[in-house]
Amino acid sequence: MAMRTFYKIMMIGLVLVSCDDFVDVSTPKNQIDTKGVFSSNETALSAISGVYAEMMTNGGFASGAYNSVTFLSSLSGDDLMSTFSDTEIKAFYTNSILPTNSLSADYLWSEPYKFIYYANSILDGLSTSTTLEDSVSRQIEGEAKFIRAFCNFYLVNLFGDVPIVKTTPFEINTALERSPKKDVYAEIITDLLDAEKLLSDSYEFSVQRVRPNKYAASALLARVYLYNSEWDKAEQYASAVIENSSLYSLADVSEVFKMDNTEAIWQLMPPDPWLLRESTVFILTYEPLNNVYLNPDLVASFDAEDSRLTTWIDSIKVDDKIYFFAYKYTDVDGAVTEYSTVLRLAEQYLIRAEARAHQNKISLSVDDLNVTRTRANAVLLDGADPSLDQAKLLDEIELERRREFFTEWGHRWLDLKRWQSKSDPTLTRADDVLPDFKGNLWQRTDVLYPIPNIQLQNDPNMVNSQNPGY
Repeated sequence: MAMRTFYKIMMIGLVLVSCDDFVDVSTPKNQIDTKGVFSSNETALSAISGVYAEMMTNGGFASGAYNSVTFLSSLSGDDLMSTFSDTEIKAFYTNSILPTNSLSADYLWSEPYKFIYYANSILDGLSTSTTLEDSVSRQIEGEAKFIRAFCNFYLVNLFGDVPIVKTTPFEINTALERSPKKDVYAEIITDLLDAEKLLSDSYEFSVQRVRPNKYAASALLARVYLYNSEWDKAEQYASAVIENSSLYSLADVSEVFKMDNTEAIWQLMPPDPWLLRESTVFILTYEPLNNVYLNPDLVASFDAEDSRLTTWIDSIKVDDKIYFFAYKYTDVDGAVTEYSTVLRLAEQYLIRAEARAHQNKISLSVDDLNVTRTRANAVLLDGADPSLDQAKLLDEIELERRREFFTEWGHRWLDLKRWQSKSDPTLTRADDVLPDFKGNLWQRTDVLYPIPNIQLQNDPNMVNSQNPGY
């Protein structure tokens, strides 16, 4: 079904309301009975497809554009150098975000909650439908729960304790308290476990890999368990994806971000006729004023023969100075050959490598780490080297994750926040790394973004609930 049809169904078939400030949700002005949407397989599947389309069309949270988690959180870490003068964008680079920052409030906070609202609306519609085929109903329910878990994952990692929204009535959603991080993760895990059982094993409901299947849920579960230091479960779920070699295998470095490649687990389709926004944001074609370029320290971390250095990084010369930029996405001429790749197989190998390292499965961990290095023609580790202990191996995994996932979906920022400091167990790895990169701009409380002021003002149960440091 054409993308414009997805939009139409989203607008006329779901009970969509203003979610500008998440819980500042006005009474719906155009409530339309969802019975019609969930009366046929085609319209029901198209309704949830409209959520993915919405993620990509508005230039926001999931789009890869300047307002996206990919771009803004990359600024917060150490992937990028920035010459932006825009005050609100610059604040992410200087780690000086204010609770009034509209980018944080509108795109990183409100938009994930908007997609959660859509998912809840779809679940409500399914609950009253009696005409859908069972396989279609199960798929849509699984996708809605996957979307909800995905959005909650980013909310809890960017903001810490956040409200858990599982309903659509605005009277309830406008009076929620922040839930502890552990409870949010429990909801994420519950949704993903349900999604894994409900979703199809294959990609039978989409021509390409633009709808999550069972293994997308497994892949996100592996990440969630890794972030929660549940090493055995992280290993288990990553293995479930890796071992499905009939669907997944590492692609050549030059093919990783192409549509429907064998490494992709879940991708988002760029809306025709617009370009994939990651290429627009990161590729430098002129003097890089009010723009971003790669941290030279990141570029220097690659082995000289590493194909990621020569394929995923390019440069321009301005006034005798070389500026390196991310060249993972290359579509710039209107011909869409790449999709925004959200989940991919390489991450599963590195999740399993890290989980195994923490379980002192040194040799097996090295094997996983060497998979991505072999693909990239990088220097391999020797699993039999007696000097390669757990600490050194984890250092190598950190380095490999940085080289593999720079400027992708906030990986580096989230890694720096979740890893423990090497000098003080009460601090994070960000406290080791970012003072050297950003000097006194870095404060320990910067690991969480501020709860938007407008949220605190409009929710009576979140007054005086700001994150520390703001």
